[in-house]
Amino acid sequence: MTRTACLALAAALLVAGAGCGAGARVDEGFAHDAGQRDAVIALLGIDPGDTVLDLGACGDAFAGRFGEAVGAAGRVLARAPDDGATAFVDLDGSVDLLFLCNAYQRISDRPAFLRDALVALVPNGRVAIVEDGSGDEIAREMREAGYEQLADHAILPRRSFQIFRADDGTGE
Repeated sequence: MTRTACLALAAALLVAGAGCGAGARVDEGFAHDAGQRDAVIALLGIDPGDTVLDLGACGDAFAGRFGEAVGAAGRVLARAPDDGATAFVDLDGSVDLLFLCNAYQRISDRPAFLRDALVALVPNGRVAIVEDGSGDEIAREMREAGYEQLADHAILPRRSFQIFRADDGTGE
């Protein structure tokens, strides 16, 4: 990802008051509903040894569960707005899952950001997006950015939960 795109995301999250640092807004639904968090984690397909990059506004709601899922051999990288400029630096081809929780709408040029994110993903790496509202716009923009939809889970009230991967052109 370009440094400019990373800085744009960091600025957008900072302006919105989101992120993982001190004083960050924690998503109240996930903060109080372990069942929802567990359901999301179960559907993400995280394996021991995976690398998960969490660029979201859900505070620490998922951090512990990501750690349990990847185990001692895996890595969980949570990026806060103050270090968002380095979100994809040194991650070329090493991220199994990029997780965005209530951060998608805060990205100003989403298709460009997501095209840039492709370099961080391993082959068949996934992008999971949990966002308030309908997922139609997300699905359209992800296609524009070069992704195909793997799943559209209707398990969260008033939230879209979709999983994508880079479109390899096979339609599979």
